Amino acid sequence: MLCQHCKKRQSTIHYTVYLANKLENFNYCPECYHSLFGSLKYGENEFGGLLLDREDVNRSCPVCKTTMSDYKSTGLLGCPSCYDFFRSELIKSIKRIQGKDSHVGKVGKDYVDHELMRELQELQAKLETALRNRRYSEAGMLNKRMTEITKILYGDKNDG
Repeated sequence: MLCQHCKKRQSTIHYTVYLANKLENFNYCPECYHSLFGSLKYGENEFGGLLLDREDVNRSCPVCKTTMSDYKSTGLLGCPSCYDFFRSELIKSIKRIQGKDSHVGKVGKDYVDHELMRELQELQAKLETALRNRRYSEAGMLNKRMTEITKILYGDKNDG
């Protein structure tokens, strides 16, 4: 059976967990398991943070009293404080589901404009340095590029 995370390597770690009144099967290759959950610790009744101790499941948010078992059964948290209170458990779930725990984001429609604005700011700093150091030919090229970017961003405003 292939690893359910990478879908490339053979899974050698298989386990079943009882979650939300049903059995869930997990199959991972050692590389994915280690990257997602850390090492497997035998003798401590801890499977890389996948299984929670009884007191962890019954821990409740101090604001809304939502427990981790409530979250596991419904998939919903009770209030914004739950995100802070259950942070470590949520990070593990997010990493298991999405493969990483950091948000990359999407490129918006105005991404090109942002990049051009950033380039324009960099060119402005270079232009000032070139003028300060009396490198006028370099300053002329920088100024020309800045004019091109300004036309792209704002159009040609020479109406006469």
